[in-house]
Amino acid sequence: MTTEARNTPERNALNDLSRYVARQILRMEGIAKSGMETLTDNFIDSFEWQAEHIFKANIKLEFFVEVNKLLCDEECNEEAVKFYLRHTAEHKTDDVMHTDPYGHSSNGASNLAHRWRYEANKDIIHLALNLLDRITPDAE
Repeated sequence: MTTEARNTPERNALNDLSRYVARQILRMEGIAKSGMETLTDNFIDSFEWQAEHIFKANIKLEFFVEVNKLLCDEECNEEAVKFYLRHTAEHKTDDVMHTDPYGHSSNGASNLAHRWRYEANKDIIHLALNLLDRITPDAE
């Protein structure tokens, strides 16, 4: 591939997106790591204030890692990324629309995790749409 072929506006947009996603991965990993260290130092007090933040950061981290895998693929193009982000937004929207936000388990921790996952899915919808907008800000 020539230098000119690698410097197309499409490729530049994907490279910018890749750098942004890499920063978000580092950010989510940092949140999880510092939160876990805080939990280790003072579990009782920290669990009340940090557990939700750590849980949601890990859910978002999974999303960003998947986007990063796609962006790192040599065959990746703008259409593939747009398809993935639209599909993710639609899938998570279906999850939010058709899922009860409150768990119905006899296990309180499971119900709490269910609620946090529900809320994280709403965040991922926004993240996917924002990433999509970074690729084609005027078209979408």
